[in-house]
Parts: sequence; structure tokens; C-alpha cells
Amino acid sequence: FIYNVVNTRAFPTTPYPAMDDTDVYTIVPLADFLNHGYNDNVELYYDEEGNCQAVLKEDVSPGQPLTLSYGTPTDTGKLLATYGFLNDDSPATYCKLLLPAPSAELRDIGYDRSTMLFYTEDGGIAQEVWDAVLYSTLEKIPGAEDVKYAFYEAHMNEDYETKMAIHQQFQGETVNKLLEHVNKILTEVQALQNKMYQYNSDRHPRLPLLLRHHEMVISTFMKARDNLYAMT
Repeated sequence: FIYNVVNTRAFPTTPYPAMDDTDVYTIVPLADFLNHGYNDNVELYYDEEGNCQAVLKEDVSPGQPLTLSYGTPTDTGKLLATYGFLNDDSPATYCKLLLPAPSAELRDIGYDRSTMLFYTEDGGIAQEVWDAVLYSTLEKIPGAEDVKYAFYEAHMNEDYETKMAIHQQFQGETVNKLLEHVNKILTEVQALQNKMYQYNSDRHPRLPLLLRHHEMVISTFMKARDNLYAMT
């Protein structure tokens, strides 16, 4: 409880000049009254003495709420787990693909929570997901060093034609890898959802919010799965 009280009211900031590269988290009274918003209209600024100022990013009308982004709006699970609210109007959600010990090249390709997305409306799959899954697959295929290098170079040099040619060559492997992942997540989330239905929301007031989140994830992942099956 104490950790959450502090964590939900602490703001990351750039290090003070006298400190090393370690991120600094500060508790700023009154600033923690700012609600989440995206796009937000306030940013926090720290001077050399560590004083915090709330700076408007745009003109604000009298009575208009001041908002601060609590994080990437598409990372709905993290916002829910950390701050206790569901970002219902998010156009996409994190695809929940965790690749162990990602290489620097894989991160260059686009492997990041903020870009690894499934779109909620139609289950569209972000290009970064395709790129990261393909590259991580090539890293594991014996004898694929030349192809992996060619794909990386094409990505870094914005050679779209070469990238798409390699995607086409390995489409079957990439689609199957994503289908395996999507089906695994759906099985896990649906199992959790079934367990939740066994509890009484009167005794667990956060339950309806958690169920809404799980329903959004299931709906989005099922649409993504349909898109993948259409490619097999």
C-alpha cells in the first residue's frame, strides 16, 4: 500500500546536474492533483535547484482542466495496474509480446511497448510488431545471418522494398509465431476472466473495471487473430 501511494504520486524527471544518469523520481505536492490526459496540456519542469514548475503546453481556457500524461495511452494494462483507471478510448493496446533479452538491433527495429500495438477497432497489427517478430525469428534460424543483416540494414536505411520482400519470404513463420502468441494470451486472459465471474463485485469493487479491461483485450486479440488466420 505504501509503495503504491508513493509510486502513483511520483514523477520521473531528468537528473539534477550534480547526479549521475540515474532517473530521479520526485513527489511534488499539488502536481499530483493533475489528472491524466492525452494529449496533455501541462508538462513539469525542474530547475537546477530541483524546484518544480508546471508549464502550459498550449493556451488553456478558464475552467478547463489541467492534465498531465501518466504514460503511454495504449499501455492500458499498465495504467490500470498503476493508477486504477481504464483508458477506454485508446485506439490500440499493447500486444503483450515479451521477447527475452532483446538485442540492441531488435530495439532499433522497433521493439518497444509504446509501438508494439494491436488496434482495437479492427485488430490491425502495427508494422513494428511484424518487424520485431520477423527479426527475432531470424535471430534464431541457423544460417539466416545474411538475411537478418539485410533486413536490419533495409530497416535502418528505409529501404521499404527490401523489407517487404523479406517479410514476404518469411510470412508463414511470422504469422504462425504471432498466432501462437495471440492464442496463448487469449487462453490466459479468458481463464482469468472466468475466475473473476466467481467473485462478488459488492465485495470486490474493482472487479467490473478489471472485467472491462479483459473484455477489451479479448475483443482486440480476437480481431487480430481473425486477421492472422486470413493470411494462412
